[in-house]
Amino acid sequence: VLAKSPEVPANSLFLRKNIDPILKQRLKSALLSMDQGKEQREILAVLGASRFIAATPKDYTAVFEYAKSVGIDLETYEDSSLALLY
Repeated sequence: VLAKSPEVPANSLFLRKNIDPILKQRLKSALLSMDQGKEQREILAVLGASRFIAATPKDYTAVFEYAKSVGIDLETYEDSSLALLY
């Protein structure tokens, strides 16, 4: 091992920044409650997951710091139309 990066969430869901806030909340609620139904747990099992958890900007501090250190402005980056589903 030459180097090890800081811990960051293994999987993330990204949405357009301009997505309807109601749709964003509905998606978030649906994903965070998927472990509560038998059929939904079966889908999660296929994905190799037991549940979804909510992330916060703090969870991505290492990513933000790295981007800044290499001169990437995430606000103006060409894919900046994406936003994390917090």
